[in-house]
Amino acid sequence: MEICCRRLFLLLFLFLSFSLKAQIEDKSKAFASKRSIPIKEDKNTLALYDLYNKGEEKKSYKKAHLILKSKIDNRALARTNLLLAYYFNKRAVIDSSIFYTNQALKYNTVVNDSLKNRVFSLGYNLLAINYKKRGLFNESKKWHF
Repeated sequence: MEICCRRLFLLLFLFLSFSLKAQIEDKSKAFASKRSIPIKEDKNTLALYDLYNKGEEKKSYKKAHLILKSKIDNRALARTNLLLAYYFNKRAVIDSSIFYTNQALKYNTVVNDSLKNRVFSLGYNLLAINYKKRGLFNESKKWHF
C-alpha cells in the first residue's frame, strides 16, 4: 500500500511540475507575429473609378483599356476588368460584361483574404445580375447563393 501511495505521489508530482512549467513558459515564442505587407493602392484604378462614378464613363473606358495593355499587376488588372464589366453592364452589353467579369475572377489577387473575397463577391454578384438580365434564372441563382 505504501508503494502505491509513493508511486501515486510521484506521478502527481511529475504531472503538476510539467503542467506548471507549461503555464510559466514565455508565450511570446509560441505565436510569432507576421508583419503584414502594406497594400499599395493603385492610383490609376482609383482615378478610373472616380471618373466612372462622376459620370465620365467614356474616359474611364478608354483609360481602362490602356491599363489592361500595360499589365501593371494582377490586382490592378482585376479591378480594371471589374470596372469594364460594370461599364458594359450599364450599357446593357451583357456578353461583354460577363467576359470581363470572368477575366477579373481569373486573376489571383491574394494580398489578404478580405481583398480576394471582395473581388470575388463583386464579380459573382455581377455575374448573377447579368445572367438574370439574360433570362437565365437558374444560372443567376447559382451565383447569388
